[in-house]
Amino acid sequence: MLLDGNKKKYQYYKIITVFTLLVILAGCVDVDKTIAYAEAALKQAELVGAKHYAAAEVHTAREKITEAKSLKEEDKKAANQTALEALQQARLAYYKTLQLRPQKEKAVTAKTRENAREHNAPVLASNTYRKAESEFDKAKAIYKQISALSNRLHKLEQTAEDE
Repeated sequence: MLLDGNKKKYQYYKIITVFTLLVILAGCVDVDKTIAYAEAALKQAELVGAKHYAAAEVHTAREKITEAKSLKEEDKKAANQTALEALQQARLAYYKTLQLRPQKEKAVTAKTRENAREHNAPVLASNTYRKAESEFDKAKAIYKQISALSNRLHKLEQTAEDE
C-alpha cells in the first residue's frame, strides 16, 4: 500500500503513463520517440533511487531499451513493443521505489536509534547513576535538617513542659 503522500503522485504518474501508452499505441509516435520515453522513464526511476529499491525492474528496462534500439532498423513493430515493455518496467521501478523507499528509510532510522541507545547505554547509565546518587545525597541532607529540627522541637516541648 502506498503512503498517503505518494497517492497523488502515483495517480498523476499513472495517468501520464497511460496517456503516453495510448499515444504510442495509436501510432502517433515513432519508435525513436518510444525509446526516448522509455529512457526518460528509466532516468526518472533512477533519480528516485530505483537502483536500490527495484534493481530487477531497472535491469529489465535497460535490457529492453537496448533490445529495442537493436531491433528498430529490422522490425519497427517489435522494437516499438519492446520499448513499451521497457517503459512499463521503468514505470514499475519508479512506483515500487516510491512505495519502498520511505519504509526502508524508516527501518534504517529505527535501527540507527537502537544502535545509538546500545552504544550510549553505559554513558546514560552512569549519568543516571550519578543523578540518582546526587538526589540521594540531597535527600540525606534534608533528612538531617529535618532530624535536627525535630530534635530542637522536642527540646522546646520538654522545656515548655518543665516550666
